[in-house]
Amino acid sequence: MKSFSLKCFILTCLFIFTIGNHFLLAQNRTIDSLHRILKTINSTVSKTTLNDTIRIKILHNLSKEYLNNKQFATAMKYARIAQLISEKIVARYQNNTAKFFLANSYKVIADNYRWKEDLPNALKQRKKELVIREQIENQVLVAQCLNSIGNIYNVQDNFALALESFFKALKAFEKTNDKKAITRTYNGIGIAYARQGNRLKALEYYNKGLKEGEKLKDRNAIETGLINIGTVYVDQGKFEEALKVFSQFLKMAEEDGNIAFIANGYLNIGNVYDVTGKYPKALEMFFNALKLHEEVGSKSDIALTHLNIGFVYVSLAKTIPANKNYNATQAKIYIIKALEHYEKSGQIDKLSYCYEALSLLNEYKKNYQESLSNFKTYVKYKDSILNQANTAKSVRAEMNYEFEKKETITNLQQEKKEVVARQENEKQKTIRNFFIIGFIFMLILAGVIFRSNHQKKQVNELITSQKKQVEEQKFLLEKNQKEIIDSINYAKRIQSSILSNNIILSTAFPQSFILYQPKDIVSGDFYWFYSLPGTSQTIIVVADCTGHGVPGAFLSMVGSTLLNDIVCHKNIFDPAEIIKALNAGLTTTLISKQQEDTNTDGMDISVCKIDSVSLILQFAGANQTLYLCSKNGLEKLNSQIYSLNGVFDLLGIGNFSSIQKQLLPNTSIFMATDGYADQMGEISGKKFLTSRFEKLLTEIHTLNSADQALSIENTFNTWKGKNKQIDDILVIGLKV
Repeated sequence: MKSFSLKCFILTCLFIFTIGNHFLLAQNRTIDSLHRILKTINSTVSKTTLNDTIRIKILHNLSKEYLNNKQFATAMKYARIAQLISEKIVARYQNNTAKFFLANSYKVIADNYRWKEDLPNALKQRKKELVIREQIENQVLVAQCLNSIGNIYNVQDNFALALESFFKALKAFEKTNDKKAITRTYNGIGIAYARQGNRLKALEYYNKGLKEGEKLKDRNAIETGLINIGTVYVDQGKFEEALKVFSQFLKMAEEDGNIAFIANGYLNIGNVYDVTGKYPKALEMFFNALKLHEEVGSKSDIALTHLNIGFVYVSLAKTIPANKNYNATQAKIYIIKALEHYEKSGQIDKLSYCYEALSLLNEYKKNYQESLSNFKTYVKYKDSILNQANTAKSVRAEMNYEFEKKETITNLQQEKKEVVARQENEKQKTIRNFFIIGFIFMLILAGVIFRSNHQKKQVNELITSQKKQVEEQKFLLEKNQKEIIDSINYAKRIQSSILSNNIILSTAFPQSFILYQPKDIVSGDFYWFYSLPGTSQTIIVVADCTGHGVPGAFLSMVGSTLLNDIVCHKNIFDPAEIIKALNAGLTTTLISKQQEDTNTDGMDISVCKIDSVSLILQFAGANQTLYLCSKNGLEKLNSQIYSLNGVFDLLGIGNFSSIQKQLLPNTSIFMATDGYADQMGEISGKKFLTSRFEKLLTEIHTLNSADQALSIENTFNTWKGKNKQIDDILVIGLKV
C-alpha cells in the first residue's frame, strides 16, 4: 500500500512539473516578446508624451507576467517605471487619458503588494487609484476599485469600512447592470457581515450572490456562493446542511479541475468534522487539502491548513488517552509550522490563533505557566522589542552610574590620604582647621536637619490632607456603588413582580418547569402566561429583549405591560395577531422624542396558545424555535420571522399567521431563548450550540418535569464550568 501511494505521489509531481514547464515556457515567450517591443520604443523615463501610453501598457503587462511568475522585485520594478512615466504625463497634460494610465499604474502596484500580502501598502495604492478614477468619472472603474478596497478591509477585519466600500460599489454596478460584478459584491458584503457575527445578513447576501450566479450560469459564482453559505450553516450549528453544501461545492470544483477550490472544499468539510468531534475524518480532509495547497504553492493556505491540523491533534490528545503523547507532539509540530510562516509574513492577527492553539495545548499538558505566557504573547508581541531595548538602556545607565559612584569614592579616599599626609607635617594648623571645618559642618548640618524637618512636616501635612481626600472619595464611591446596587436590586423586585405568576402555568399544566437564570441582577429575558377564563386554553410567551442587564430589563417590562394590554384588555388571543399588536405597541413606544426616529431595539419572541383538553397548539414566533418531543421524536416549529428591522420585520413575509398543530398525548413542549445555546464551554472553548440543545431535549423528554429541569440545569452548569455566563437563560418546559 505504501509503495502504491508513493507511485501516485511521484506521478502527480511529474504531471505538475510537465504542465509547469509548458506554462513557464509560454510565460517566458510572452516576456521575451514584450521586452523586444519595449526595446524598440525605449523603456526609460526621459521623454514623456501621450504616445507613451503604449510603453506604459507594455510595462504593465511585463509587471503582471513577472508577478504570475512570482518574480516580485522585477514585477515591482516595471510597475514603478510605468508609474513614473504616467505621473510625468499627467503633470504635463492634465487630461483624462493621462490620468487613466496613472490610475492603472497604481492598480498594478497594488496587485504586487497584494501578492506579497502587504495589505497596508496595497490599500494605500488602491486609495490613490480611487482618487484618479473619481476625477475621470468612470463609474465602472470606480466601482471595481471600491470592490478591491472592500476586499482588503475585509482581510484587515475593518468591516465598517469594508461594507461602506462594497455598498458604494454595488450602487454603481446596479446602475450599469453589471451582473457578474454585482454577484462578486454580494459575496464581499456577506463575508463582512459573517465575520461580524451577523449570520442572517450574511446568509441574505450569500443567497443573493448564489441566485445571480445561477441566472448567469457562472460556475465560479455558484461555487463561491455555496462555500460561503456552508460557513454560515456551520456557525448556526446546521452541520448536515453545511456538509451537503460543501459536498456540492467540492463536486463542482472537481468537475472544473480547480485545484485551489478543491482544496478549500476539503478544508471546509474537515472543519465540519472537527466541530462535530469526528477528528479522524477531519484529519483526512485537512491532509487532502494540504497536499493540494502545496501543489498550488499558496503559503497562506498551507499555513492555515497546518494550524487546523494542529487544532485537531490537540482535540485528539484530549479525547484519546492511549495516543495522547503522539497527538500532542503532532499538534505542536503543525502549530509551530503555521507560527513560523505568520512570523515571516508579519501577519500579527494570524499569530494570535497560533498562540491560542499553543495555549490550549500547554493547558492540556498542564504546563499552565507556558499556557498563560502563550495567551499573553499576542498582546505583548509589538512591545517586546521596544521593552528589550529600554531594558538594555536601563542596564547600561545603571552600570554607568555605579562606575561613576565608585570612581568618586576612590578619588575622595585619595584626597583624604593626601590631607592626612599634610596633617602630619602641620599638626597644629590641621587641628585648628579641623575644628573650624567641623564647626562649619555642624552649622550646615543643623541647617540641613532643620530644613529637612520643616519639609518633612509640610509633606506629612500634605499626605494627611490627601489621605483624607482619598478616604472621602472612597466613602462617596462606596456610597454611590451601594445606591446603584440597591437600585438595581429594587428594579429586580419590580421586574419579578411584573413577571407572570408561575402558579398560572403549574395550574394549567401540572407537569411543567421554568429555568430562569439572569446573567446580571436583572434580565432581558422574560415570560408571560394567561389562562383564558372559562376555557382550557393557556397563552404562554417567551421573549428575549435586545441586550441584558438594566437595558434589557426595561424593555422586558415594556413588553410585559404591552402583553397585558393586548391579551387581557383588547382580548387578542391569536399568537400571530398578538405579535402584530406587540410590534405596533413597541414601535409606538420606542419612538425617539427628539429625533422622531424609530429606535432599533427589539426582541425575539415565541407565542403559544395550548388547549390542555383538545391538545391543539397554535404558535407564532420571531427568531425563536418551538420544540415538540413525543414518541415520534423531535419536531421543530420554526419562527415565521427571521430578521429584525427596528422591532419585527413583518413587511417582507407576506401573510403572517399562526401555525396550528394537533399534539399527541404525553408530548413535551420546550420554549427557550438563545442564551443556553450560545454559552461558551470551559473545556472546549466553543458554544453549546442549538444542535446539542436539541439532542438534550430528545434524551430527557420522557422524564417528569422536575427531572427535566434538573437535567437541563446540570448540563448547562457542567458545560459552562468556571466560565462566566454570557447571556440571560430562560427555558420553559411542559407536558400535555
